[in-house]
Amino acid sequence: MQPSNKNIIGKVCIEQLFVPGMLFINLVGYLFYLLLGNTLAPELYAEVAVVLSFTAIFFLFGISFQLVTAKYVANAPKALANKISNIAYRQALILGTLLAVAMYVYASKLAVLFNANSEVLFKIMAVGLPIYFLVYVNRGIQQATYQYKRLLASYFLEIFTRIVVTIALLNLQYVLVATSTVIALGV
Repeated sequence: MQPSNKNIIGKVCIEQLFVPGMLFINLVGYLFYLLLGNTLAPELYAEVAVVLSFTAIFFLFGISFQLVTAKYVANAPKALANKISNIAYRQALILGTLLAVAMYVYASKLAVLFNANSEVLFKIMAVGLPIYFLVYVNRGIQQATYQYKRLLASYFLEIFTRIVVTIALLNLQYVLVATSTVIALGV
Protein backbone atom coordinates (compact mmCIF):
# COMPACT_ATOMS: atom_id res chain seq x y z
CA MET A 1 0.00 0.00 0.00
CA GLN A 2 1.34 3.42 -0.92
CA PRO A 3 0.73 6.68 0.92
CA SER A 4 -2.51 8.39 0.03
CA ASN A 5 -2.45 11.55 -1.98
CA LYS A 6 -5.84 12.63 -0.69
CA ASN A 7 -5.72 16.21 0.42
CA ILE A 8 -7.56 16.80 3.63
CA ILE A 9 -7.02 20.51 4.13
CA GLY A 10 -6.49 22.40 0.91
CA LYS A 11 -3.24 21.01 -0.45
CA VAL A 12 -2.12 19.31 2.76
CA CYS A 13 -2.40 15.52 3.08
CA ILE A 14 -2.36 13.43 6.26
CA GLU A 15 1.28 12.44 5.78
CA GLN A 16 2.23 16.11 5.92
CA LEU A 17 0.23 16.58 9.13
CA PHE A 18 1.86 13.63 10.89
CA VAL A 19 5.01 15.41 12.12
CA PRO A 20 3.20 18.56 13.34
CA GLY A 21 0.57 16.30 14.91
CA MET A 22 3.23 14.33 16.77
CA LEU A 23 4.88 17.57 17.85
CA PHE A 24 1.54 18.78 19.21
CA ILE A 25 0.91 15.50 21.06
CA ASN A 26 4.38 15.55 22.63
CA LEU A 27 3.98 19.21 23.60
CA VAL A 28 0.64 18.50 25.28
CA GLY A 29 2.23 15.60 27.19
CA TYR A 30 5.19 17.73 28.22
CA LEU A 31 2.94 20.57 29.42
CA PHE A 32 0.72 18.13 31.30
CA TYR A 33 3.65 16.64 33.22
CA LEU A 34 5.00 20.14 33.84
CA LEU A 35 1.65 21.18 35.34
CA LEU A 36 1.53 17.94 37.29
CA GLY A 37 4.95 18.77 38.70
CA ASN A 38 3.72 22.18 39.81
CA THR A 39 0.57 20.69 41.34
CA LEU A 40 1.99 17.74 43.28
CA ALA A 41 4.20 17.94 46.31
CA PRO A 42 7.90 17.31 45.56
CA GLU A 43 7.93 13.81 47.05
CA LEU A 44 4.90 12.83 44.97
CA TYR A 45 6.35 14.29 41.80
CA ALA A 46 9.51 12.31 42.50
CA GLU A 47 7.36 9.20 42.06
CA VAL A 48 6.03 10.63 38.81
CA ALA A 49 9.64 11.06 37.69
CA VAL A 50 10.40 7.42 38.52
CA VAL A 51 7.34 6.23 36.58
CA LEU A 52 8.21 8.50 33.64
CA SER A 53 11.78 7.20 33.66
CA PHE A 54 10.56 3.62 33.45
CA THR A 55 8.10 4.66 30.75
CA ALA A 56 10.96 6.22 28.78
CA ILE A 57 13.02 3.04 29.09
CA PHE A 58 10.10 0.89 27.96
CA PHE A 59 9.41 3.40 25.18
CA LEU A 60 12.84 2.55 23.74
CA PHE A 61 11.86 -1.13 23.58
CA GLY A 62 8.46 -0.23 22.15
CA ILE A 63 9.76 2.12 19.48
CA SER A 64 12.29 -0.55 18.50
CA PHE A 65 9.41 -2.97 17.94
CA GLN A 66 7.60 -0.30 15.95
CA LEU A 67 10.52 0.56 13.69
CA VAL A 68 11.62 -3.02 13.05
CA THR A 69 8.05 -4.12 12.36
CA ALA A 70 7.50 -1.16 10.04
CA LYS A 71 10.70 -1.86 8.13
CA TYR A 72 10.06 -5.54 7.50
CA VAL A 73 6.30 -5.30 6.92
CA ALA A 74 6.75 -2.44 4.44
CA ASN A 75 9.29 -4.39 2.38
CA ALA A 76 7.47 -7.73 2.35
CA PRO A 77 4.68 -9.12 0.18
CA LYS A 78 1.31 -9.25 1.96
CA ALA A 79 1.46 -12.95 2.90
CA LEU A 80 4.95 -12.58 4.34
CA ALA A 81 4.01 -9.29 5.99
CA ASN A 82 1.28 -11.10 7.94
CA LYS A 83 3.79 -13.70 9.14
CA ILE A 84 6.24 -10.97 10.13
CA SER A 85 3.47 -9.16 12.01
CA ASN A 86 2.57 -12.33 13.91
CA ILE A 87 6.22 -12.93 14.82
CA ALA A 88 6.55 -9.33 16.02
CA TYR A 89 3.38 -9.62 18.11
CA ARG A 90 4.61 -12.88 19.64
CA GLN A 91 8.07 -11.47 20.44
CA ALA A 92 6.56 -8.30 21.91
CA LEU A 93 4.23 -10.35 24.06
CA ILE A 94 7.04 -12.61 25.25
CA LEU A 95 9.42 -9.75 26.08
CA GLY A 96 6.62 -7.70 27.64
CA THR A 97 5.54 -10.64 29.77
CA LEU A 98 9.08 -11.47 30.90
CA LEU A 99 9.79 -7.84 31.85
CA ALA A 100 6.37 -7.55 33.52
CA VAL A 101 6.91 -10.68 35.62
CA ALA A 102 10.37 -9.46 36.65
CA MET A 103 9.01 -6.01 37.51
CA TYR A 104 6.09 -7.47 39.45
CA VAL A 105 8.24 -9.95 41.38
CA TYR A 106 10.87 -7.34 42.24
CA ALA A 107 8.40 -4.47 42.83
CA SER A 108 9.26 -4.20 46.52
CA LYS A 109 12.98 -4.05 45.74
CA LEU A 110 12.38 -1.43 43.04
CA ALA A 111 10.35 0.62 45.52
CA VAL A 112 13.25 0.55 48.00
CA LEU A 113 15.83 1.24 45.28
CA PHE A 114 13.94 4.27 43.95
CA ASN A 115 12.70 5.40 47.37
CA ALA A 116 9.06 5.13 46.31
CA ASN A 117 6.20 5.25 48.79
CA SER A 118 4.72 2.02 47.49
CA GLU A 119 5.51 -0.99 45.36
CA VAL A 120 2.02 -0.75 43.86
CA LEU A 121 3.10 1.68 41.15
CA PHE A 122 5.63 -0.86 39.84
CA LYS A 123 3.05 -3.64 39.93
CA ILE A 124 0.54 -1.55 38.00
CA MET A 125 3.16 -0.69 35.39
CA ALA A 126 4.09 -4.37 35.15
CA VAL A 127 0.50 -5.39 34.40
CA GLY A 128 0.27 -2.96 31.48
CA LEU A 129 3.70 -3.65 30.01
CA PRO A 130 2.84 -6.49 27.58
CA ILE A 131 -0.05 -4.43 26.17
CA TYR A 132 2.27 -1.44 25.79
CA PHE A 133 4.63 -3.45 23.57
CA LEU A 134 1.76 -4.88 21.52
CA VAL A 135 0.51 -1.35 20.85
CA TYR A 136 3.91 -0.45 19.42
CA VAL A 137 3.91 -3.46 17.10
CA ASN A 138 0.48 -2.38 15.91
CA ARG A 139 1.83 1.13 15.31
CA GLY A 140 4.68 -0.36 13.27
CA ILE A 141 2.15 -2.13 11.06
CA GLN A 142 0.19 1.10 10.68
CA GLN A 143 3.36 2.94 9.78
CA ALA A 144 4.38 0.29 7.25
CA THR A 145 0.97 0.36 5.57
CA TYR A 146 0.83 4.18 5.51
CA GLN A 147 -2.11 4.41 7.92
CA TYR A 148 -0.91 7.73 9.28
CA LYS A 149 -4.34 8.89 10.37
CA ARG A 150 -4.77 5.79 12.56
CA LEU A 151 -1.18 6.07 13.80
CA LEU A 152 -1.64 9.69 14.81
CA ALA A 153 -4.99 8.84 16.41
CA SER A 154 -3.25 6.09 18.41
CA TYR A 155 -0.69 8.51 19.83
CA PHE A 156 -3.38 11.12 20.52
CA LEU A 157 -5.56 8.55 22.28
CA GLU A 158 -2.61 7.46 24.42
CA ILE A 159 -1.79 10.96 25.72
CA PHE A 160 -5.47 11.90 26.05
CA THR A 161 -6.13 8.76 28.09
CA ARG A 162 -3.13 9.45 30.31
CA ILE A 163 -4.36 12.98 31.01
CA VAL A 164 -8.00 12.03 31.64
CA VAL A 165 -7.18 9.01 33.82
CA THR A 166 -4.60 10.94 35.87
CA ILE A 167 -6.89 13.93 36.44
CA ALA A 168 -9.88 11.73 37.28
CA LEU A 169 -7.89 9.58 39.68
CA LEU A 170 -6.19 12.56 41.31
CA ASN A 171 -9.65 13.94 42.05
CA LEU A 172 -10.66 10.59 43.57
CA GLN A 173 -7.37 9.81 45.30
CA TYR A 174 -8.21 11.44 48.58
CA VAL A 175 -11.10 9.03 48.99
CA LEU A 176 -10.07 5.80 47.29
CA VAL A 177 -6.40 5.23 46.54
CA ALA A 178 -2.86 6.32 47.30
CA THR A 179 -1.23 8.94 45.11
CA SER A 180 1.44 6.51 43.90
CA THR A 181 -1.32 4.27 42.56
CA VAL A 182 -2.92 7.22 40.79
CA ILE A 183 0.40 8.16 39.23
CA ALA A 184 1.07 4.66 37.96
CA LEU A 185 -2.42 4.26 36.52
CA GLY A 186 -2.32 7.65 34.84
CA VAL A 187 1.08 7.29 33.27
